Amino acid sequence: MTPRGGAWRRASVRIHGPGWTERVIRGGLVVGLVFVVAMLAGCGDAGVKPSSEFIVYASADEPVARAVVDAFTAQTDIPVVLHLDTEASKTTGLAERIRREATHPVADVFWSSEHTVMDQLAAEDLLAPLGLAVPDAWPADLIGGGGRWAGFAGRCRVLVFPADAAPPPAASMESIMLALRSGERLALADPRFGTTRGHLMALAGELVQARGVDAWNSWCERLAGTNPLILTGGNAAVVDAVASGDAALGITDTDDALAAIAGGRKIQFQVIALLDGEGPCGAGSAFIIPNTVGIVRGNDSPRDAEAFARFLLGESVETMLAQSASANIPLGSGATPPAGLALGMPCLLSPSATRAALASAAIDPLSVLQAALRDASGTDG
Repeated sequence: MTPRGGAWRRASVRIHGPGWTERVIRGGLVVGLVFVVAMLAGCGDAGVKPSSEFIVYASADEPVARAVVDAFTAQTDIPVVLHLDTEASKTTGLAERIRREATHPVADVFWSSEHTVMDQLAAEDLLAPLGLAVPDAWPADLIGGGGRWAGFAGRCRVLVFPADAAPPPAASMESIMLALRSGERLALADPRFGTTRGHLMALAGELVQARGVDAWNSWCERLAGTNPLILTGGNAAVVDAVASGDAALGITDTDDALAAIAGGRKIQFQVIALLDGEGPCGAGSAFIIPNTVGIVRGNDSPRDAEAFARFLLGESVETMLAQSASANIPLGSGATPPAGLALGMPCLLSPSATRAALASAAIDPLSVLQAALRDASGTDG
């Protein structure tokens, strides 16, 4: 497969935003520019909350989030004002809103489609204890931040490739570059946002602990050397890139891969582990990213917030999410898993443990990755 556009090492960075509008930026690293644009789009004065409204910030896909909210209102008679955000930066964007609004909270509850950002909000003391919202039998490894967030129904990170291609030989993210033939590209969503960020942070943490700091540095250099396609349109854009032939392989979430197949896209996917070899996150494992719920500290609807959190942490919601187009995997209840997903051994890592491991190693994984991409492109910025 011949990649479209110039190689990064010739200082020509090609990015695809929402709607596949293509822009070529010369002499600079696209990731930094996209971050500025995304943050400016979400900036502004902190909102003012009408005191009578119960507000939920949610980064789950809109059809899924609205179905769950409607079911909650039908059961409790509590109306919900649902605030969503864009596909590319929705979890990060909503977390930034919570930070800006810390002195005058607008959201009562944050329902995140991943756990890394939620754990960071808990570490910043922006979430209140969940208390009685968590069922007594809820698994301990789904409760984090000192009891300030809880996980439920998750997705897997998967390797996506064309429907007519043989399954790639790579069994893990550690050796993903071995699955690329000369000239082929790997597509990734912007690594500073969402599940891609959490995935790469977890990979860095596991590599550093298992192989040492140099292992992450080496991984970033090898990835940059393949001229990866970094996409601003989120995980759905990764699937589109593979289906259209712009990339040979892509890393995305199960829900995006399944939605693409349902929509007629000619792709297939397989679960991809974090590390080579044996171990909880080694060969045959599936890296799980749970949905999470947290109650915003200082909210003015604590009873409604607790009721909504308790509702999310129940079998009925895990069943809804398993049966939805997202095909989420039940994690905390006895709900029936979605049919047809071969997931292997679950790998569910604590974001706070990952942060601690990286802090102990004095490494900022995303800065290392950014520097490797910049060096490979031959640019200065």
